Amino acid sequence: MTLTRKSGKRNGSGTPVLCNEEQIAVFRHGTDVYAVKDKCPHAGGPLHLGDIEDSPSGLCVRCPWHRWRFRIDTGDTVFPQGHGTQAVVYPVRVAADESLWIGFDKFSDSYFNLETHF
Repeated sequence: MTLTRKSGKRNGSGTPVLCNEEQIAVFRHGTDVYAVKDKCPHAGGPLHLGDIEDSPSGLCVRCPWHRWRFRIDTGDTVFPQGHGTQAVVYPVRVAADESLWIGFDKFSDSYFNLETHF
């Protein structure tokens, strides 16, 4: 999947995108780009509205609803500790033309539904 990065976005801000029938939050931090499922695994908060924080555990996104923090590269829960909950993260590649490629394990099942129109 290809997404074009918008210029003028502040560093660390999230952008919600629909890709492969999934709501994804895309973040830029410095020259790195990260993609995480936009729905917080704790209570469904919109992670694209969360802040990016550099913590001793690594770079995290903080859910705006209950302040849970997830590593943006692995999805591991950093706060609160002791929870096995993980955010879903996706690999991202930035092409030479600055388009973003987000990786998935498989295409959405809806793409193979004969009643779906593209």
